[in-house]
Amino acid sequence: MAAVHREHAVTKAKEQLLKQKATHKLLKKGVYTKDTRNLIRFLVNAGCLKDYVGQVIAAVLKCAGITAIGALSRRTVSRVLVEGWVASQIQTGFELLESKGKLSSIQNLSPTHGTLLGVTFSADGTSHRNINYNSRHVNLKVEDYDANDGSQKRATRFLGVMSSLDGTSEQSLKDWDNTLATIADIFNRSPMGKRYGQLLRTVDIFSKLAGMLTDHCAKEKKDVATLEKKKIEAMYQKLGEDIILGSENQELMPKFLDSYKQMVKDLGGQNKWNGLPEEDKKERIAKMTEGVVIDLGKDAYEMLSDSEKKTLKLFIWAGCGCHKDLNTVKAGYAEMASWWEENEIQPPVLLANRDNAAVLNEISSEQGTVTPAQERAFEMTSRGAIKATQLAGAIFNHKDDKKGHHNVFRYWWKDHVKTDFTFPDTSNTRFQSHCEAAGALLLHLNSFIQYLEFARKKKQKQNFSHMEQNLWDALHCTSTLTELAVLALYSQSVSHPYMRAICTPGAETNMLDLGPLHHKLSGHIKHIIARPELLIGHDASYEKGAMDGQKWQSSLIMSAIQAKMPELPHLKPLLVKFFQGAAKGWKRFTSEFAPGGLIDEATLEEKDLAWLPTTNDVNEGALGSFRVLM
Repeated sequence: MAAVHREHAVTKAKEQLLKQKATHKLLKKGVYTKDTRNLIRFLVNAGCLKDYVGQVIAAVLKCAGITAIGALSRRTVSRVLVEGWVASQIQTGFELLESKGKLSSIQNLSPTHGTLLGVTFSADGTSHRNINYNSRHVNLKVEDYDANDGSQKRATRFLGVMSSLDGTSEQSLKDWDNTLATIADIFNRSPMGKRYGQLLRTVDIFSKLAGMLTDHCAKEKKDVATLEKKKIEAMYQKLGEDIILGSENQELMPKFLDSYKQMVKDLGGQNKWNGLPEEDKKERIAKMTEGVVIDLGKDAYEMLSDSEKKTLKLFIWAGCGCHKDLNTVKAGYAEMASWWEENEIQPPVLLANRDNAAVLNEISSEQGTVTPAQERAFEMTSRGAIKATQLAGAIFNHKDDKKGHHNVFRYWWKDHVKTDFTFPDTSNTRFQSHCEAAGALLLHLNSFIQYLEFARKKKQKQNFSHMEQNLWDALHCTSTLTELAVLALYSQSVSHPYMRAICTPGAETNMLDLGPLHHKLSGHIKHIIARPELLIGHDASYEKGAMDGQKWQSSLIMSAIQAKMPELPHLKPLLVKFFQGAAKGWKRFTSEFAPGGLIDEATLEEKDLAWLPTTNDVNEGALGSFRVLM
């Protein structure tokens, strides 16, 4: 009988265990579990709407034979997201406070100055409906939480996409101040911050700032100069605070009394001071005290050695690698476009828009003088490879789904060329998209011409639209095809190898270490200028034609250009002209790596402290996602 009872008990236990396995509690004691919260944030980041997060979790668990206990509302999901944001602010604040970068060249300062360096910023901006938005990131070394052994690793933390009052550098500095002040405030008020026992201040963060990565535009460079000034002021303040902490009251009292007397004198005398409200007095005394601290810091700074001064002021700017390539392609193309007029050779066909074309068509050989309207129409009309790739992008892959051919083009291509193909997105701002489009147009030239003919015959009147006619003319213009070939060759020789070098997945490449790469690139361009046969000769190969000596990004495009070369008599001089312009562009847009500059003279230790990513992709991507969301 006892054995029967034992067997019954075991059976009941198994049933209970199976029942537990077949259910999953989203809550524990009325609180959503940590795993549930993480899953909610994961699903929202993956694109799931807040209204459907609970349904998705229940449906997935049901497929696994598990019943979800608990329900998730949209409000709960929103609160979990806010909690995640607060947690990220606390984590970022903690990491900013913990970030340390002791320089061996700083020997005679207090231990707190081991925390003066080791943080860098990156930023980018855009506008949406006339409102300015900025994306910001911070780069620093953090504890490797997975290793759990105290080791550190490089990390980039997102500070958010935020609106700005205007696009001035002064406002940008205020926005940086507000962003960092928010992080510091949340961390200091959090239980973790209170347990830590040390306040995080914006002055602490700015004093650690050692560099910044941005685009190359003048506005961004002005922002960098403003932040550098802010960093130096923070450094003086930290030095002054150390002097105060290490001094007796009687040593400092004369300095504060002199500043107080000067403040009262500047105000208009003691009577005027006595008449001020208490709040105003406190504000003025606080400002005076800050000035005294900074003055003490400046005095302390002047007592340091030259090497210590250099390292404490360390602040290095570098420009995004993707923008370097983008701007040098522009420089090369502008130089190439000038070759036609300089040599009095028929340039690429004009590709006028509908309005300008109507004006230009009125010009006749019998007309004595050109009217102002005709002259303006001529000046406003574009031609050449870039215009052709823009037209092709607008026709085959327009950014507006209601414009262009889109799926009709893709379906035709799949049916006739027997491969899936989407034309490069040249109607949006995309790095290398015009060079990619140039290569595609040359590689599949006959197929594009056949498709345009198909699109024309499909219409009731069997006429091209004005844009289609322009592209048709460009694809039948030898000069335009020559420019397309030059763009494609430059991409295979320089752009793709450069991108391979700076965009290695998973690598923590420091932009400040790429001086040798840019020197090598400059040398390669000079070799092509001296010997264009390395790219367009019968024995051209990637070993000497590509900057990195690796295989062409597309050997098919190179073969298509080789086959087309007999029909392109001006390819060689145009190629040389383009590379000459690109050489000037690279010299301008890699000026931060010039001999004798900050990067060139920085030590390995300083470069590590001022670590910068090779591209500004994190901010570009954040702004792109924001635009799509809006």
